[in-house]
Amino acid sequence: MAVSAGSSAALPTNYEYYTSGGIHQGLSANQSYFTLNDRLIRIYSGAMHYFRVPRPYWRDRLKKIRAAGLNTVETYIPWNLHEPESGKYDFGNGGSEMEDFLYLEEFLNTAKEEDLFVILRPGPYICSEYNFGGFPSWLLREKTMGFRTSESTYMKFVTRWFNVLLTLLTAFQFTKGGPVIVFQVENEYGYMKYKDLMPDKDYLEQLHQLYLKNNIVELLVTSDSPLASGTQGTLPDVFLQTANFGGGATDQLNKLEELQPGKPLMVMEFWIGWYDFWGANHTGKSDDDTRNVLSEILAKNASFSTYMFHGGTNFAFNSGGSFSNDLTDNSGFEIITTSYDYDSPLDEQGAYRSKYYIVKELVAAANPVQTFTPDVPEHIPPVAYESTTISDTLPLNSVIENNAPYEISSAYVVAMELLDINNKSGQSNGYIVYRKENVDLEPGSLLTIEGHVCDTVLVLVNGELIAPKQLKVLSDFDGFGFWKLGNSSVTLNSQVVFGATIDLVVEEMGRMNGGNFYQYNQTRKGLWQGNVTINSNVISNWKVVPLELKKEWISNLKGWEKYQNDTTGTGFYRSILTINEDPQDTFIDTREWGKGIVFVNGFALGRYNAIGPQQTLYLPGPFLKKGDNEITFFEHFYAPADGKVIYTDQQIYEIIKTYFRNSFSSNEDLLKITMALSSGLSLGSDALPTNYEYYTGGGIKQGLNADQTYFTLNDRLVRIYSGAMHYFRVPRPYWRDRLKKIRAAGLNTVETYVPWNLHEPESGKYDFGNGGSEMEDFLHLEEFLNTAKEEDLFVILRTGPYICSEYNFGGFPSWLLREETMGFRTSEPTYIKFVTRYFNVLLTLLAAFQFTKGGPVIAFQVENEYGNQEYQNFLPEKAYLEQLRQLFLNNGIVELLVTSDSPLSHGSKGTLPGVLLQTANLGGSVNKQLDKLEELQPGKPLMVMEFWIGWFDFWGANHTGKTDSTIKGVLTDILARNASFNIYMFHGGTNFAFNNGASLGNALIDNSGFKAITTSYDYDSPLDEQGAYRNKYTIVKELVTAANPVKTILPDQPEHVAPIAYNSTLIHDFLPFSKVIEYNSPEVIESNYVIAMELLGINNGSGQSNGYIVYRKEHINLSATSVLTIEGHVCDNVMVLVNGQLVGPKQLKFASDFDGFGFSKLKDSNITLNSEVINNVTIDVVVQEMGRMNGGKYFQYNQTRKGLWQGNVTINTETVSDWKIIPLELKREWINKLVGWDDYKANYSGPAFYKSILHIDDDPKDTFIDTRGWGKGMVFVNGFNLGHYMAVGPQATLYLPGPFLVEGDNEIVFFEQFYTPANGAVVYSDIQIYENVY
Repeated sequence: MAVSAGSSAALPTNYEYYTSGGIHQGLSANQSYFTLNDRLIRIYSGAMHYFRVPRPYWRDRLKKIRAAGLNTVETYIPWNLHEPESGKYDFGNGGSEMEDFLYLEEFLNTAKEEDLFVILRPGPYICSEYNFGGFPSWLLREKTMGFRTSESTYMKFVTRWFNVLLTLLTAFQFTKGGPVIVFQVENEYGYMKYKDLMPDKDYLEQLHQLYLKNNIVELLVTSDSPLASGTQGTLPDVFLQTANFGGGATDQLNKLEELQPGKPLMVMEFWIGWYDFWGANHTGKSDDDTRNVLSEILAKNASFSTYMFHGGTNFAFNSGGSFSNDLTDNSGFEIITTSYDYDSPLDEQGAYRSKYYIVKELVAAANPVQTFTPDVPEHIPPVAYESTTISDTLPLNSVIENNAPYEISSAYVVAMELLDINNKSGQSNGYIVYRKENVDLEPGSLLTIEGHVCDTVLVLVNGELIAPKQLKVLSDFDGFGFWKLGNSSVTLNSQVVFGATIDLVVEEMGRMNGGNFYQYNQTRKGLWQGNVTINSNVISNWKVVPLELKKEWISNLKGWEKYQNDTTGTGFYRSILTINEDPQDTFIDTREWGKGIVFVNGFALGRYNAIGPQQTLYLPGPFLKKGDNEITFFEHFYAPADGKVIYTDQQIYEIIKTYFRNSFSSNEDLLKITMALSSGLSLGSDALPTNYEYYTGGGIKQGLNADQTYFTLNDRLVRIYSGAMHYFRVPRPYWRDRLKKIRAAGLNTVETYVPWNLHEPESGKYDFGNGGSEMEDFLHLEEFLNTAKEEDLFVILRTGPYICSEYNFGGFPSWLLREETMGFRTSEPTYIKFVTRYFNVLLTLLAAFQFTKGGPVIAFQVENEYGNQEYQNFLPEKAYLEQLRQLFLNNGIVELLVTSDSPLSHGSKGTLPGVLLQTANLGGSVNKQLDKLEELQPGKPLMVMEFWIGWFDFWGANHTGKTDSTIKGVLTDILARNASFNIYMFHGGTNFAFNNGASLGNALIDNSGFKAITTSYDYDSPLDEQGAYRNKYTIVKELVTAANPVKTILPDQPEHVAPIAYNSTLIHDFLPFSKVIEYNSPEVIESNYVIAMELLGINNGSGQSNGYIVYRKEHINLSATSVLTIEGHVCDNVMVLVNGQLVGPKQLKFASDFDGFGFSKLKDSNITLNSEVINNVTIDVVVQEMGRMNGGKYFQYNQTRKGLWQGNVTINTETVSDWKIIPLELKREWINKLVGWDDYKANYSGPAFYKSILHIDDDPKDTFIDTRGWGKGMVFVNGFNLGHYMAVGPQATLYLPGPFLVEGDNEIVFFEQFYTPANGAVVYSDIQIYENVY
């Protein structure tokens, strides 16, 4: 089948290519790829909802979608807009408020004219963060309706709607000459599974039949998360299942292939951004995330729709909501913002983001069918009109008395949907006023609303607002007037009031757009969950006034008064914007307003809210006209002090002002802190003190204290704002630079682990700098602590003995594995014996560096994430923790001792309550984690010991990280709780040499789940691996500077010295593995059987820790096709050589290569050694240690030896014995003395050393070695081991710090297992490079 659109310079359009010769068939999914009209097609689609974009802009947005290389546009169809009253339809000119957005036929025709196919998603449920998920609110009049099921009443209305809609759409099908190639049936229906309720397959079949009966012949699909929902939300073999996700593309698509083998892969929603809630920080996804996930999708030859490609706006009252719990009382209500920008490739106003060009680039490279793509249209930016003055005001009381559209008498309060208005369809949107007249109020009368408000309420007495008074900070949501409180009360008056008029003004803020099956018919609005009482007496006989705020009504309001600069009070405020030329797009800046809705020439733009994050409302030019335009605010609380309406040319988001936890248990505590502050240096002084000047002024009397709800240091309030930097991951000459940058970010503390394995590399032999180990220059711990103090930073030390840290063996020395029955991380005597010996050395050294001794160390962490050790019947040992605590005390440690864990996951299992202060480790869910921490240790300060600002990488998995917006949101939540924190990592650094850790990936002890951490420990930190500033640095600095109650002097931000790309150098020397063994064997050990490297009797009886171990068998005769078998699993990688020639494995390019011979996944793996008889053969089985597990179950630690030790090695089922074992530790001195080099031999296959010379004439600078083109191995620079590299990725460069180089010649040596670059060159780069893993 041909897949080319032709080689002509004049490429065809989509429609020319796919319809030439006539239309014979629609979109087919009867094979593993899509065809359209019998021609191969990959669907590259972008979501744009016509009902969120002004009709005059449809063509512009569609042109931009097509110009990005996409061939399809996707849209939902909202039932609530097209049938706003029961039985009354609007597809344009239907008389509804949104009529100009609803010309669906015009939208479909325009899409075709712009050379786009269309995917339609008619629901009936659409989610889409839209009001009620697209359901009409009048369905709620049927109180027992079974939404999204085959329940008869629900299906009666669905059938009526679909018979109208699908009849209209039939003519727009591709096979009828139209643009529509796909219809989606329902939406994310698999998510309806809840407890014992399964999605209703009968319902799906009924929808299926509605399509067929209405002559829909195009492909029918469903969409869900394959991993989360399987096939629960579809009809297998009836509908094609598609996938919805934001990441984990390969896993999701592999699952989709498993669910429907032999079918094309389609991602119906690739979440390229995310939506916002009022009261939560603005969200999004980074360009890197977008590129990585889309690359994964395209690598699977999958089709996709980008959700959203252009998000648009929830104009009027059309934003949705969410329930954060499983209840039906509205207590968990969360509201979507008016903007549906979604961080899309085209922003809310239609401007291009960098994501647009990422999509365009990737799609252009991937699309197998080349058709004509138009030029990218020029974008017209918005303008900032001159501010206008408020001219008129209309108080709410006057609105009700002079402008009420209806007045309904009701015995009791009633939901707005149940009012008999709008042809008995009830009230859908706006406000509902419950008025009670002629009420006599005794002093202190208490009004109570039973149940929960749906959604907000204003209480007015005689037209004056009583409550609430504001919505500025997140904690306001917890108070009266909002939905969280059940049975909420407010005091109406302080003195007697006779004949009062009480108004309860309830706002509908958006119905839930998705939830559990039983929640849909409980989402009515207004007051309906109970009665309203005053002083416990039920109030009856209400006047109910629906304020729907429709365009005609807004435009005809009467009773306006001249604005008198009175900026408080509930009501309407009007201003006139006069435009003399063609109107342009703009934004209305709402930052000085409280809460309400803006109307432009009567049309509702949408809601605004001082709480944020959204601080502007998009005002499209087509909503304006030449001449005078009425800009009308309905405001709950207050207008701007200057009486102005401000216009801007940009979207504005602000960080949420969350809530302010009362950090002081009493006024006495607050006074104590105030006095402590005033006794030191003045916080308001122009000459601010340093940290140490402020906290040690007058002498040091006390260290860090946690005996109350806040920390004090030397009796002065301190919030610990810390950044993690591990001295052992950063070259010593760069310690000061990184510490300066941490302090310049506004942090006052640096945190580091202390790795036992580096400081005691052989049993009883210690290295704290100049100790003779390979890492000695990284280990000057005392110098690091002094430098931190010189740079005005306090220090938190996390001394283990276990540290995790994605470091080799979690910081444990490998020689502990010689004790085969040792009980790691328990009170087992052998383990404690070695811990005690090490701690007696380490803590004696550290005692002098305590804050109370004049040093920088303010806290020590005992053990690390010990609660994680809980597994099945094993509970973390409190006796072990107490033994560790006593070691600290016995060695003179008097500073605060802490532990760290996830409070939610492990409670207090990993600490000693009342003895050790517990801190939290988290990446999100801040309030839940800190609420739990407060519950576990009430009256104590909150501390996040690890706020995971990024994440680490595994070889064979794509590069990870966290978006700026996510980080900003989480850190804002932490600061809002007045909590202290440590950012893990602020500067990640590098796992130089053999120091990366690993994960076992399962609860087994056979190494089958082994995954190695990469050499780079960049961690997506504020300072990258090379120390450069990321955007996160500025985010942290701004938030911390604003939050810190103690002002001290901050140094200027140091200038960063960028890396350089040295000119490439040629490989000139070559040392094959056979010569390595022949001429360079450090020692040969004879053994009957294979043995783990740790059990070798070398290094003063400490065994081999790192590198390679060679098991050599000489003088063996091989019959034809002899098979070598390694019993058990390899730990970790193996190469098999016969007479010096590599037999296997041959590569590690793809993640699937890990599944084959040579790697740890296979049990009892085997390989054929030869094809013909060979006698007197030498076989080398070369095993590499790739990093020991840095964390696992209690029983796994003493089973993590390296090499071959789980069984024998056999040839043709005969056990091989009498081995020569050669440990290759690849130490610096040995590397520098290698002999037997030959001239470089191109195209050599197999393990060998390769040498190149980098000559430097000036002071050496940082650079990166580009390892693309190499296979797998390690790089040594002047003998020092930079670390591992692998073609499988994601890491494709190795960081080479300038201090590792010298002026003159530098030896760059690769130990390569498989192959060298075709050009025989070593390439240097000035940037980190990550590649997608395939």
